[in-house]
Amino acid sequence: KVITYDGSMECYLNGELVQKAGLASYPVISAVATVDDEYLYIKLLNYSLDDEMVEIELDCDVESVFEEETLQDADEKAKNSFSEPERIIPVRKNLYGAERKFFYNSLKNSLNILKIKKRK
Repeated sequence: KVITYDGSMECYLNGELVQKAGLASYPVISAVATVDDEYLYIKLLNYSLDDEMVEIELDCDVESVFEEETLQDADEKAKNSFSEPERIIPVRKNLYGAERKFFYNSLKNSLNILKIKKRK
């Protein structure tokens, strides 16, 4: 029998513990940022099966309102096809609350692009 815990597992054979090990952890968010004269662009890929709260820390002042563009489907096996060519399409909206340090909720199974205007 195998019992898993948060971050570890135990293996039993005939009721006797034969192995105990830690489970490998890995980041569920991949991110990259770019910048131009006017905007910061943050691209986040959440390949977790859960929404993830991401702490974003910037090195400049920014406007509170920012643009979010998201590709997402709750079903991790979802895909566009000839029969459903728009199953997963970009959704663009404006959000509020950007500042030098803020939190962003990245939906499960999503690609997010944040366009944040620098404050002059």
